[in-house]
Parts: sequence; structure tokens; C-alpha cells
Amino acid sequence: MATTAWGIEAGTSTVKAVQVTHDGKGNVTINDFAIIPLAQYRAGDEYTTLLGGLSALVEEKGIKPTDSVFIS
Repeated sequence: MATTAWGIEAGTSTVKAVQVTHDGKGNVTINDFAIIPLAQYRAGDEYTTLLGGLSALVEEKGIKPTDSVFIS
């Protein structure tokens, strides 16, 4: 059974994301990726900046609440 998930790395200057699918046989396929610069969201504290970048990622890639997401 194939499993698809998003991996998100929330840094200080960018939010990077990759969507991968694991086929259950040891093979992983990269389906999509994104790099969201946080500079345009720096209107307040670090939390507000990160929230802006994550919101942009969700909107741009259509990530839904039911999608598997792993954040570092």
C-alpha cells in the first residue's frame, strides 16, 4: 500500500517542504517540493513570521488537515 506524506523543515529564513510517496517495497518517490522565503512575513515576532510562511505553504500546495505531515 502506498503512503504519501509531507515533510516540512521550518527554519529561520525559509520553510522547506517535500511530498514523498513510499510504495511499501522500499521505494520512495518525490512528488512535490516547495521553498517559502520568510522575509516577506517578518512583520512581527518569530511565531508570526513562521505562521505566515506555513500558511503560504498550505495555500500554495493545497495541504489538507487529513494529509500526513511531519515537521522538524
